[in-house]
Amino acid sequence: MATLMFVLAHPDDESFGAGGTIARYARRGHRVVLVCATRGEAGKCGDPPLCRQEELGEVRERELRAAAEVLGISRVEFLGYRDKEVLLANPAEIVGKIVQLLKEERPEVLVTFGPDGISGHVDHRAISHFATLAFWSLPEEERPARLYYYAWEQGVREHLQLRQALPSLPVTTVLDVGEWVEVKKQALLCHRTQHLSLERVFFSLTEEQLQKALSKEGFHRVWPVWTGGEKERGILNNK
Repeated sequence: MATLMFVLAHPDDESFGAGGTIARYARRGHRVVLVCATRGEAGKCGDPPLCRQEELGEVRERELRAAAEVLGISRVEFLGYRDKEVLLANPAEIVGKIVQLLKEERPEVLVTFGPDGISGHVDHRAISHFATLAFWSLPEEERPARLYYYAWEQGVREHLQLRQALPSLPVTTVLDVGEWVEVKKQALLCHRTQHLSLERVFFSLTEEQLQKALSKEGFHRVWPVWTGGEKERGILNNK
């Protein structure tokens, strides 16, 4: 079985962006590794607050580990950077940490944000940059066989009212994760401190709208370079 590695910025990024994909491959016996740059300590504590601000990083780490268990993630690693400060990380240091994890796990597939960060968040854009540098810094024989960026289709962006700071990359890969929507919803609900965002983005929708929003996940294939042909069905040899 193959290994997939997701290199993301905050607790909840894994569930919002690719929870269905993670559940799909984990339940088919593949190993999924999650690398998270921060503990989300600059986020919201909920309304009413579920913890004090100084406790939020620890609470969100627990929420992420609970979501990882729901999704079937085998390993969670935190890089130890502060929320909203990933861009300030020493490039050699953070790239070195990601390279070390890539060498340890030897994933066939690496997934991160695209340059647009999906929502334009500065941490999303920064971790995309550093993860991509890590990918290309490895010798070809040690590099993952495939590199993907999150790339939600415009209709989904509009449906979820996502702001867009940079032009989107074309969607090359669409996964039907309808079978795992309930798992994805349960993972999202693990992030209790972020309930305001969840309600605004997802749980204000009708059940039909929610099913539609969660049942397909899109990606842009960076490597091997997409030549503009037909969209592929999956990220592991179309399986």
